[in-house]
Amino acid sequence: MDDMPPLSADPDGRARVPRSAGRSGHLRGLGRRHPWVHPLMAELLAHRRAKRITAAELSRRSGYSINTINHYSCGRGRPSAQLLADLANAIGLELRLVPVDGDW
Repeated sequence: MDDMPPLSADPDGRARVPRSAGRSGHLRGLGRRHPWVHPLMAELLAHRRAKRITAAELSRRSGYSINTINHYSCGRGRPSAQLLADLANAIGLELRLVPVDGDW
């Protein structure tokens, strides 16, 4: 975090994003992940890497573009349940909802 430019403040005290940042506030060219990646997405990425499946192969298997997969892998959005299930299936996993209290 030391190499990140400091945020400056407007006269009214609000923080300003440095000019090198895009509209979303991410600094370009630093390759930083957003601080929040969906926990299931992170788990799917770990399984994908463990099975040595490339992002391109996952894209081919799932039918989603590499850009879409990277978008959610970097935490730039919150993936839908359908996308998570499709990616899980493409990796060879199954995403299930299981009742916790046994009332079903």
